[in-house]
Amino acid sequence: MVFALEKNLDKRTIFLTMLSYYKKRPDIFIMEIMGIKLNLYQRILVRGFFQNKISMWAMGRGLGKSWLAAVCLVAYCLLNPNTKAGILAPSFRQAKSVIKEKIIDELMNQSLFLREEVKSINCSIQQAEITFCNGSWIKAFPMGVGNEGEKIRGARLNVILVDEYAYVGK
Repeated sequence: MVFALEKNLDKRTIFLTMLSYYKKRPDIFIMEIMGIKLNLYQRILVRGFFQNKISMWAMGRGLGKSWLAAVCLVAYCLLNPNTKAGILAPSFRQAKSVIKEKIIDELMNQSLFLREEVKSINCSIQQAEITFCNGSWIKAFPMGVGNEGEKIRGARLNVILVDEYAYVGK
């Protein structure tokens, strides 16, 4: 608050300054604001996710790729209002599990800030979606064979997480 008093800035200017700061340092946003601990390699991957148009991680089993990708997607949505984000996976069940297991069960359990920023959750047999107070949302989409892959037609997305890319068809 001393910063605001010294510079005589209004709340909107302070908010936009902080938003700009955290967009350049999303790992710090995740740790300081969301309250989620990251290892050094995770911090490097998070910054790469935010700084590049396309980011692909090829890592061994058990390193938390899906969890970290979910963290990145949530942070991106929180730092960029009105973002339309999609999680694509070989099946709807798998795409939904990223929302249910990683975001709802794990991240929301770890982050009070995230719990406060979630406006609504719809996680049913046919739909999986989280909507944030800033207008952003994350939806699960299947990319499997048959009619399941048709559910993404017409979707307008700003950012996409493809989970288990090797198993998603061309």
